[in-house]
Amino acid sequence: MLCRDASLEIKVEALYKELDNFLNRIYEIENEEERNKQIKKAKLYIDWLNEKTSFIRNEKEFTGEHIPELKRGDVILIKLGFNIGEELGGSRPAIVLRDSKLSHKRVLVLPITSKKPPDITNPLYVKIGLIKGLIGGIHWANILNVSNLSKQRIQIPPNPKMVDSGALNRISAAIKAQIALR
Repeated sequence: MLCRDASLEIKVEALYKELDNFLNRIYEIENEEERNKQIKKAKLYIDWLNEKTSFIRNEKEFTGEHIPELKRGDVILIKLGFNIGEELGGSRPAIVLRDSKLSHKRVLVLPITSKKPPDITNPLYVKIGLIKGLIGGIHWANILNVSNLSKQRIQIPPNPKMVDSGALNRISAAIKAQIALR
């Protein structure tokens, strides 16, 4: 018989209680529009907990064989999950910033959005422009969102897309100017 870890059981019970309290507080919100907004947020969070749990459960068996070799400039779909505040989340396109061979388990990406930044003169934002075959019009990136992610998070699009060299050069210049150590 396997011995259960008591400290783990306590943490799981505390998590259940915290989730239950969180949901109960949502249902106590009187403003229906705000309550519905918070219910949607809670559903997204719980969906992400399930997906993240699946990633962890399948981590050792993940081979990435179904993911082709990725090249700098490829646009892939990634699952960022549930995030806080203005952090990018959900499934979204991202630009591969460094070649990633089949044997690599991680990929360096810059998530992108079609939402125009509040201040396009801020050097943290890079205008990517139109990406042929990608819906949403003009795309933007915040260079502070560069992430080195497990390939488990990748959703391969049916028709791979690429950004042009001009966009890659703008991204590189912004990264060098803003976060390079001097």
